[in-house]
Amino acid sequence: ITSYLTTSMKCPYNPEENWFMVSLFRPIPRVMITAAHEIFHIHFHKKFWSDMKKQLTDKQIHYIKESLTVLLNLEFKDLWILEDKGYQEHEELRKYIAKEWEKERNFEKLLEKCTNWINQHQNLI
Repeated sequence: ITSYLTTSMKCPYNPEENWFMVSLFRPIPRVMITAAHEIFHIHFHKKFWSDMKKQLTDKQIHYIKESLTVLLNLEFKDLWILEDKGYQEHEELRKYIAKEWEKERNFEKLLEKCTNWINQHQNLI
């Protein structure tokens, strides 16, 4: 996976071409979080997206993908001083993910739980 610098505050990624961008104008701790966040997304696309498309829409999968970045806070908190804040619209699922992850650290089961959660909370998406 290759990382590129950008002068934009937006940091896109491309899972097909294995690259992401980090902003030249962000402090190093924020760049570290951005890098982890985007690498997480790239791996999620490669490993889980196509299987999830059998049950969910792209919009629903995107919602789960963005919400799952809360795991970076739980599993890598000793690596940085900042948190992956995510987006406000995903806050409810992020809280659910954090609670379920503490009960059982099994990513495949967590994806199943997220799929069920999405199906039960269609009004939020």
